[in-house]
Amino acid sequence: RANNCCLGVISNMDNRLPRMLDAMGIRASFDFVLTSYDCVAEKPAREIFAAARRAADIGAECPALHCGDNRKRDLIGAINSGFTGVLVDGTADLSLRPIDDDPEISGIPGAAGMAFRAGHLEHLAGWLQQLESKSKGSV
Repeated sequence: RANNCCLGVISNMDNRLPRMLDAMGIRASFDFVLTSYDCVAEKPAREIFAAARRAADIGAECPALHCGDNRKRDLIGAINSGFTGVLVDGTADLSLRPIDDDPEISGIPGAAGMAFRAGHLEHLAGWLQQLESKSKGSV
C-alpha cells in the first residue's frame, strides 16, 4: 500500500482475469483483483463496489476512486456506490475535468464534485498528488 493507498481492479469478467494479469506481468501491481464472477454481481451494481471496499479494507467513510471507460457501468456505478468516478474517454484529449452538466449525475444524492472525465489515466497523476498533499496537511 504505497502512500496509504490501495490499488485494485474491478472488472466485469470471469475468473481468468487474475491469470491474464499474471501473464502480462502486472498482477503484482495490484492489492486485489475483483471480478464479477467472484462477486456474483456486475458493475454498475453496488455489490461489486462494496466488495471492492471490503477487499481494500476501507469503510464507507473512506475516500475511494474508480476509473473506467463506460459511463453507466463505471462512472454512474461508482458514484451510486459512494466512490468518486472518473470516466476515461480516450476519444478526446481531455485533461481531468469535473462533469457538472449531466442531469443523471446531478440527480444522485451526494454526487456533487464526485464525477470527472479525463482523456487518459495519465491526467490523474497531478490531481492525485494534490489530494495526497491535502490529506497530509490535514493530519
